[in-house]
Amino acid sequence: MISLVLAIFLTTFVVLIFGITFLIVVLIAATVTHSVSLKLK
Repeated sequence: MISLVLAIFLTTFVVLIFGITFLIVVLIAATVTHSVSLKLK
């Protein structure tokens, strides 16, 4: 029972980390794209 809870907790933790990392990457990409498009104008 404890191992099941631990597995669910670990999976949720990993998913959260991946989600946050993905969001940060998207934000950085959007910022870079925005600044580049401003410089091109």
